[in-house]
Amino acid sequence: MQVELNQYFDALCLSPPTKVAFIKARRKLKVEFFEDFFSLLAEQFYQTAPIRRFKGYRLWACDGSVVKLPDIPDTQTIGTHKNQHSIVASVKLLCYFDLLNKLIARLWLKNKRIQEIRLVAPYLKEIPNDVLSIYDRHYGCQLLVFLHQRYGSHCLVRMKTHSTSHQVKNFLQTASQELVVTENLSENAWRELRKMGIAKSKYHLITYRLIRVVLSTGEVEVLLTSLLSTDFTVADFAWLYGKRWGVETCFDQLKNLFKAPIFSGYSALACKQDLWAVAIMFNLQTVLMLAAEPLLKERCKKRKSLYQINRNVSLESLKRGLKSVFAKGWKSLVETLSFLIHRFLESIERIVEVEPRPRKPKMSRLNARHQTEFNYKAAI
Repeated sequence: MQVELNQYFDALCLSPPTKVAFIKARRKLKVEFFEDFFSLLAEQFYQTAPIRRFKGYRLWACDGSVVKLPDIPDTQTIGTHKNQHSIVASVKLLCYFDLLNKLIARLWLKNKRIQEIRLVAPYLKEIPNDVLSIYDRHYGCQLLVFLHQRYGSHCLVRMKTHSTSHQVKNFLQTASQELVVTENLSENAWRELRKMGIAKSKYHLITYRLIRVVLSTGEVEVLLTSLLSTDFTVADFAWLYGKRWGVETCFDQLKNLFKAPIFSGYSALACKQDLWAVAIMFNLQTVLMLAAEPLLKERCKKRKSLYQINRNVSLESLKRGLKSVFAKGWKSLVETLSFLIHRFLESIERIVEVEPRPRKPKMSRLNARHQTEFNYKAAI
């Protein structure tokens, strides 16, 4: 595998007439290589790095974002979506994003046409027990709570205020800030569980906690959580759900900064390779940024404002040092990483807190912001 990897990076540095050599080297790397690389990087991070937690829990926000693919028959095998014009090739990036450590912890490439809860349900048994998973309102249902409780993990979900759930409706009519509910699973939930091989039982109940949160605008939101411990207050849950905005920022950076929707090839294989490579690059940059934080704090200790490393500028340094990171020996790797960390410290910016603004869902347009042009070539 190391020989193939060296060939791949050597091909990247070849002149334009040797483009065929680059394509041949690229085809040797299967998508499974990128998937394993991504998983190994995340696993090594959690095993070796000092992990940030909130009251003992890692905070992972789950969400998905659609990326438009070059619209050819080969890429339509990955997935499609329908807009007001036609059916086009696309893929949904479904991920769990670590909100405190700024790392993509889990990632899957899925078909947009499948409902959110059905996409994530098969993977809930893999969620570690020290993770608190945070979801938006599209995931709010009994099935999600049941599976988290069955596999020993916890969740926090924003519920629809106009929900069909009688428990949510009745809770909104009261003046209570929180309410603990125990109820049987509905037949709809059991229908989905039977598809997963879980037999129906009258002894299976779910217990959860409803939380009332009043926003600064006066609007009332309802949060559902499987955490029943009194160590978590209503204010804690309001803060926790507010942190979920980090996964939206992650998708914004993947699409606009890392340019995930712009591909270097037009086949299904090339698109999958590029999307996994973007996630790996994102995590590599995050790890280096976290490694640089002690030096950043020392440099800015006399400043009144808080500062952070600018992802946009530091990404350029990482791209230029990418070959040295992967294709050279251990001694050279340590030197390269040390050099990159100091380069990152040259691109710091003041942290400006921006309050998330509510946004309405948009229909997937034919003229998306980023599209793969068939004559496109990246500058870097």
